[in-house]
Amino acid sequence: MIARRKHRVLYELLIAIAVISGSVKSLVCAETRPQVPDFNGIHPRAAVSQYVDLLPADSESLLVINQKYRIPASIEDGTDYEPLAEFCLSGLLSCCDRKQLGGSEFSLCIAGARRFRSRDGLGLIAFEGAQIFVFRDGERAVDRIRIAINRSDSSQLAHGYHVATFSSEVSNTGASSVHVAELSNNVFVSANSKGFLIELLSRTRLKNKKTVAFPASLVEWNGVPAQSGIWGIRHYRQRSEEFTGDPTSPFETIPTGLIGEAKPIGFAASLDYKQKKVTVNHWSRGRKSEQVARQLWAAGLPKGDVGVATASPGVTTVTITLSGKVAAPEDSAILFTVLMMLGYGMAV
Repeated sequence: MIARRKHRVLYELLIAIAVISGSVKSLVCAETRPQVPDFNGIHPRAAVSQYVDLLPADSESLLVINQKYRIPASIEDGTDYEPLAEFCLSGLLSCCDRKQLGGSEFSLCIAGARRFRSRDGLGLIAFEGAQIFVFRDGERAVDRIRIAINRSDSSQLAHGYHVATFSSEVSNTGASSVHVAELSNNVFVSANSKGFLIELLSRTRLKNKKTVAFPASLVEWNGVPAQSGIWGIRHYRQRSEEFTGDPTSPFETIPTGLIGEAKPIGFAASLDYKQKKVTVNHWSRGRKSEQVARQLWAAGLPKGDVGVATASPGVTTVTITLSGKVAAPEDSAILFTVLMMLGYGMAV
């Protein structure tokens, strides 16, 4: 069972146990092919495509921290930290401790994942994923990570990159070991799956990446504001024989009859602390998109905090109220839900 009612969950739980408002600019008509996003100006993926296109082509989930984040030296009550950014940092914290990374600032983080599935026991569900970090020039963390990679007792060369392996004591990496490499100057990648990382590294050698996980034609891009600092996309994997049992997918959690009518495609979510809200645009090919979105996003949150409305045929907008304070305990259930919907659910 995936925990949906998390009103009392503290942010420490998000960090220690678990490893993003946009306007709809095109219509998705029921039972028709979604229109290709049409933007007046810069496509929202332009600023991140260099790294997003490195993700394996079957990646299903994308979480982006497209703003500066200074890593705190400690996580305590009252500390100025952002929970989703901290979630992404779990892999790097397996090769360097927080004191070594604390005070350093990264300007961009791209987290991609695939193959979400149940596992025995408590904790984060199983998945394969990686996080790419772009640090500023001169940041102390850059030297510390390089030293840790070079001193690792377990390493190998893969597509010209030095890949170091570290045991992971941070449960939200989703694995018992983490693999770290330097992609380019000041750019590092951590992964909980060596196979996922090696595939990502191999894509750095491709001049023309004809097949990518999140192409510009994906309808979900309509829900990503061009200037959004924290956002995510989930493009649902249709039910298959190879990968089943994903407890965070509507194909596994919503009754078959309803799913057959709604035919969900995916969603985009953006987080805005200043406007005090999380905005989700959820797409479906068929009818009853609103009913599916309501079950997925509103079931475990207080009714007064969530607004669900049909924006156009096949498009449902979910608006969730935030306190406006970063790392506010009262927002923990909301951010837990965002992570869960992106695939990082927790089995209890």
